[in-house]
Amino acid sequence: MDGIVLCIQLALLATWGVIPQTGKRMISRFNMNWIEEQHFSFHKRSEVDGKDMPNFSKALSTPQVLPYMLVKYKGSYLTYSRSKGAETRLHGTRSLGFGGHVDDTDAEPGKTITQVILDAAKRELKEELGLDLEKFSQRVNFKHCIVDYTNTVGMVHFGIVAVIDLNDQDMEDMKQCAEELTDVQWRTVEQLQADADQYENWSKALITGEDGYNFQ
Repeated sequence: MDGIVLCIQLALLATWGVIPQTGKRMISRFNMNWIEEQHFSFHKRSEVDGKDMPNFSKALSTPQVLPYMLVKYKGSYLTYSRSKGAETRLHGTRSLGFGGHVDDTDAEPGKTITQVILDAAKRELKEELGLDLEKFSQRVNFKHCIVDYTNTVGMVHFGIVAVIDLNDQDMEDMKQCAEELTDVQWRTVEQLQADADQYENWSKALITGEDGYNFQ
């Protein structure tokens, strides 16, 4: 588990009031304008993630930032099976979240943390789906965050959630790129809600509308 990834200080999440009780998860409103540069830092992923992380308290105090984007077109969401990929802990489940870690390679000199996160999100969409969205920051608005304290994997991650509405041109441009995306399917809200138990924790929480999240 190589790489250097962006992390946020747990203390900042506490000030936002988005940390759930142990054994619970929480979906909360989020605004990129809340971001304070001094509360972010880059760490080796091997130090803040994985089954054998040397210091869980450090990982817990600096959860990794993950843009988590839901791709929507004419009322249906794009989903896939997590049967491949580096994150073996999620194999056997389905997901509707696209994105991944914010790498140090996204942090070019002069960028703000907000720009770094947005550029990482844009990069992930291009790598995974072939989407290169123009005016990205205007089209992709991260309005929610998710913190999951039901397991140790969730406890060391901080997800920021956006819904991306594709247009007809986007659909022509889009193609499946990443090897870990298998069994890619479009699903209506009704289909997703009926099969919610097939999905990994973050997706399931969004689909079922936990904490008043309006999934439509």
